[in-house]
Amino acid sequence: MKKFFNIPNSLSFFRIFTVFPVVALLYFENQFTSLAAGLIISVAFITDFFDGLLARRYNLTTNFGKFIDPLADKILLLASLVMLVHLNRVQAWIAIVILTREFTITGLRAIAATEGIVIQASELGKTKTGTQIAALIPLIIYYPFLGLNSKVIGYFFLYIALVVTIWSGYKYLYDFYKQIK
Repeated sequence: MKKFFNIPNSLSFFRIFTVFPVVALLYFENQFTSLAAGLIISVAFITDFFDGLLARRYNLTTNFGKFIDPLADKILLLASLVMLVHLNRVQAWIAIVILTREFTITGLRAIAATEGIVIQASELGKTKTGTQIAALIPLIIYYPFLGLNSKVIGYFFLYIALVVTIWSGYKYLYDFYKQIK
């Protein structure tokens, strides 16, 4: 049990559980709840950086952690995008493109693993995640905050994230094709 509930894996579980307050706050959306949801999701995404760092530094990397960490990221991304579509802050087609890429590459990794092929996260994939986060947080906050127009910042990063998401998805598929050929 210690292996499953080490600190890095606990941080991944924390990210999954933050989905519930974020969704609830956005369901009862106003300027305060949007800011609170933005702060919670910011903390959740910060834990994504620390769980991997701690796992590598203290030799706490586990197969379960390799599974739960990206799953937590996908759940948080999925829930956020669904709520942003619900609030008319993100067009449905954009969410569909992003989520299709996420599920496709996750499935591709699973198929590759059964063939003994490891598809590592690339720098482009990390850039994709960073731009998605940079878009999601201001779009969740949405209202002007600290003199910044969160909506404009969010849309700026959303379109960058959309391009990087498609590009990285293509790159993963192409690299997988080259490996199996």
